[in-house]
Amino acid sequence: GDQFYEFLRKRLAGPEHEWKKAETAGDVLTRYMVIQKALQLLEANHWGRGGGGYKVPKGHGYFPGRTFVKEDIYKALRMTHSQAHTDLKLFSKDVLEKIPKIKAWVDNPEGSYNERFGKMSITNFRKYQEARMNQKKKDIGSSKAASSSKAAGKKRATSSGNESAEEMTPRRPSKKGRKRVDSSDLEDL
Repeated sequence: GDQFYEFLRKRLAGPEHEWKKAETAGDVLTRYMVIQKALQLLEANHWGRGGGGYKVPKGHGYFPGRTFVKEDIYKALRMTHSQAHTDLKLFSKDVLEKIPKIKAWVDNPEGSYNERFGKMSITNFRKYQEARMNQKKKDIGSSKAASSSKAAGKKRATSSGNESAEEMTPRRPSKKGRKRVDSSDLEDL
């Protein structure tokens, strides 16, 4: 196991030493980028398998045919599963699609957004993300609410006053509780 992880670490240009505890969003981005580069390198060298996971090519000098999964990649990169999962979650596809400033920072870690996000604590970075994600949801929700209230108004405006009372009643009457049977109902049976 350890020899394989050492082999994989060298192949993926992983870190020589253990990672220090991540305290800033910049620390997390560094680890995230190492994972992404490792996965891209494996795909570029055709080490991916159709059924999922990865496989050392049969013609390779070391560990030919050995299969492995992302968990093994994390170990080779000296990360625990929870570290890698947390890092990937902070920069998930959903986050990158919905928060363009974070995507711009990931695309150019040394660019203009590094000053804003690089030294931000992980807690504050998470709060920033949540605020932006919730803002997007509210924007979407308010536009849906506005369009549905307009649609409801159109329905009311198009209904004419010449419909009978039967047509005006709702299709499914609301349930008002369990029907109670008393002695007068027994005569009808």
